[in-house]
Formats: sequence, structure tokens, C-alpha cells
Amino acid sequence: MPASASQITETAIPTANSDPAGITTGPDGALWFTELGGRIGRITTAGTVTEFAIPTAGSQPLGITLGLMGRCGSPKATAPGATRSGGSQPPAR
Repeated sequence: MPASASQITETAIPTANSDPAGITTGPDGALWFTELGGRIGRITTAGTVTEFAIPTAGSQPLGITLGLMGRCGSPKATAPGATRSGGSQPPAR
């Protein structure tokens, strides 16, 4: 599709001030993104947004990527000066 025919659609995230950051395409075709409030978000091509809480208290996910095993992973700051890799298996669709 030529750039002149591209269309951008904005979709509101349910959590106010969530400060969405990194984004990647998941194996399910949805877009997965991080939120600084300790959540991972998923938005379908139809615009449906789902948020998943990260179980690590105080986590601040920094980005997200699709790994070799088909899982979305996010490096996240879990405490001052510490980082940890996390991974989430996308729900079956």
C-alpha cells in the first residue's frame, strides 16, 4: 500500500495515564505493548484492548518483543537497579 493510502486509527487505552511504550506484533496478529503502570496491553486489529497485570509488584516494563518460541517478552525494572526478563504466552485465539 502506498504511503498516501495509509490510514492511522487511534484507540483509547482503558487505564488513564498508563504511558504506553514499546510495541510489537504478536504471533496472534495483535499488537502487544507495555504500560508503565505494570501492565502489558494487547490490541486487536478490530481495536479491542485487553490489559494484563504483571505479577511483580512495582514493575515498570520497558519494552516488548516477540521471542523465538512465539511468546511476547518484556524486560522490566523490578526494583531500583535491577532488571528481569519476563515472558507471556499469548492467549489462544
